[in-house]
Amino acid sequence: MKNLFSAVLILVSVFVSGQTNSLTNGYDGVNDIARSSGIVKMGVWIKNSDDLSDIKGSPYLFDSWYNNAKLYVDNTVYNVMSFNFNVQNQRFEAKFSEDSVLIMNTTKIKKIILRDKVFSRFELEDNTSNPFFEVIGKFDNSLLLKKYTLSIKEGSFNPMTQKVIRPSEYIVKEEYFTANLDGTNVKDTKLKKSTILKLFDDAKQEKVKEYADENDLNFKDENDVHRIFEYSNTL
Repeated sequence: MKNLFSAVLILVSVFVSGQTNSLTNGYDGVNDIARSSGIVKMGVWIKNSDDLSDIKGSPYLFDSWYNNAKLYVDNTVYNVMSFNFNVQNQRFEAKFSEDSVLIMNTTKIKKIILRDKVFSRFELEDNTSNPFFEVIGKFDNSLLLKKYTLSIKEGSFNPMTQKVIRPSEYIVKEEYFTANLDGTNVKDTKLKKSTILKLFDDAKQEKVKEYADENDLNFKDENDVHRIFEYSNTL
């Protein structure tokens, strides 16, 4: 009875219809649904090994794997229930069981929606870099983008007691860029007043500045900058 109940749960949790394929975690290794859906051809399977180091935090963008994602590949959309971005290795990963992780080959993926974040592919001169950026907002004929990087804040150790006073910690950092709507001309930028205002032409700069002042918006705050962009698109 237990095995029958488990089988029913698997059938209910996976739904494949038309041009949309749905995949979820909880399978024992590479399953038949994954093979038939084609997603197995878009990556490399590795044995999942949770971070066993003494470093506090996670090298992933999200601490949990319970993240819905949509992968846009040609005319097909893959719905994946357990998805994450490995900031340390700059790669997207799907988790199908406790010991199976699929490292995505993103060469054919146009866009990824992970939770409420939209990642799109952009053209980079350095082909060795991860070409996906999170799209923060649109202004005029350009986009504001974000990249995630990882650093380690070193902890402290008491040599007298041979004990850790403060463990080392993963720190996820954010870098910002601009790009053309067609995905070209990616350039780094900063979230600060002088830099953001220069993104607009002279006719808009003063109006944008007034709008930000009137609404007490901070040019260093990503959400406020998004509001500023939305306003500028109405001018």
